[in-house]
Amino acid sequence: MTARQTFSELQIEAADRILFRLRQAVSPAFLGLVSASGHPISTYIGPDMSDASSICPLAASSFAVTKTLANVMENDEFTVMFHESSDLNVHIAQVSDGVLLVVCFKKASELGKVRLISRKAADVLSDIINYGGLNRGAD
Repeated sequence: MTARQTFSELQIEAADRILFRLRQAVSPAFLGLVSASGHPISTYIGPDMSDASSICPLAASSFAVTKTLANVMENDEFTVMFHESSDLNVHIAQVSDGVLLVVCFKKASELGKVRLISRKAADVLSDIINYGGLNRGAD
C-alpha cells in the first residue's frame, strides 16, 4: 500500500461498521483506523480524550520505530504494540502494510478481552482494506 492509497466508499462503510462493533465491545476512549503516515482514516473520540488529534501521528510514528526495532533484532516484524499507563492503555495492531488499528482504553477494561476483540477486528479490517472483503465486513 502506498501513502496515497484511496478507499472506496463501500470499504469505508464496511470498516466503519467493524469499528462501531469494536467500540460497543470495548468502550474505548479513542478508536481509530490510521494510515502508517499518521493520517486518520476513520476515528471515534470519546468524551474523556483531551488531545486526540495527536494520537494518529504519534501512534504511527511509534509503530514505525517498532518495525525498525524488529528489523534490527532480525525479526520478521512486530504486528502489535501495547502501551500501559496509570489510567489508559494503548493497543496498536497492524491491519495492512499501510494501515493501523489504534485502541485507547481505560485501565479498568479487561486487557485480554480488548486484545482478542481488537485482533479479530483487525483481521476483518485487513480483508476489507487488502482484498475488498466486503462480505465479511458487511454482516
